[in-house]
Formats: sequence, structure tokens, C-alpha cells
Amino acid sequence: MTTLIHFAGALEALAAGAAAIWAAAGELVTAGALLLALDRLASLIRSTYAAGRAAGDAWHRWGRPALLAAADGISWLLAQIDWAEVRAVALAAGRAALALVITVAAALHAGLIAVSAAMGHRYAALLAPAAPAALPPTVRGLRALARERGIPAKRWKSARKAELQLLLAC
Repeated sequence: MTTLIHFAGALEALAAGAAAIWAAAGELVTAGALLLALDRLASLIRSTYAAGRAAGDAWHRWGRPALLAAADGISWLLAQIDWAEVRAVALAAGRAALALVITVAAALHAGLIAVSAAMGHRYAALLAPAAPAALPPTVRGLRALARERGIPAKRWKSARKAELQLLLAC
């Protein structure tokens, strides 16, 4: 007759074997995942290299010759230019522009003077200063006028008639 205690040793050995198999399987899965990741990285490196090689081939086949041809054309064009003549033309154009600016400024100044004179004659009557009002003949009237104009009382309270007339004339 076998009891549960007899099976405990066998069950323990079975569990230890299953744990060892599980650990080995986990290591195999991890190693497989690492190999897949390395394969993916290698394929990305291969495609990047191929793209760089294609771009380099295109540059050496079409880009560099086009750039060199453009540089030759620019060099030829610059060799055809007479720089002394360019300088003379630029100076002449600058002088002409300066003369034009001076002429326009003089015409505007003369026009402004003429318009100002015409408007001055037309509106002279409106702009003429009004004749000063006559001052009151009495000291009392002079003091009232000083009060109306806002002159401080300290200046007009004790002033005499001549002083008030000078104060109000200003």
C-alpha cells in the first residue's frame, strides 16, 4: 500500500524537473527574441547602407557634374563682365539719382513756399492779432480785471495804478 507521503518525493522531483524545463524554455525564448532583434537591426543597417550608396551614386552621376557645370558657367559669365564699365555706369546712375532727388526737393520746397504765401494772403485777416482791449481807468477796475485773469491776489492787492497797468499789459 502506498501512501501520499511516498508520492511526495516523486512529486518534488517532478516539480524540480518541470522548473528546470521552464527555465530552459525561458532562456531559449529570450535568446530567440535577442536574435530576432539583432536580425531586425542588421536589416535596418543594410537598408540604410543601400540608401546611402544609392544617394552617393546619384550625386556622383548627376549632382557633381551639374554643380561643376554651373560653376564653370558662372566663372565664364564673371570673366565676360567689364568691371570698370560697371563701376562707371553705377556712378553715373548714382549721380543721376542724386540730381533727381535734389531737383524734386527744390520743386517741392518752391511749391510749399508758393502755397504758404497764397494761403497767408488769403487768411491774413483771420490770423491777424486782435487789438488789445483798453484797460479800465480806475484802480478798482484794474483789480477786478486782475482777479478775472487769475493773477494771484498777492500781486495785485497792494499794487498802485501804474504797477497794475504793467501787470495787466503783459
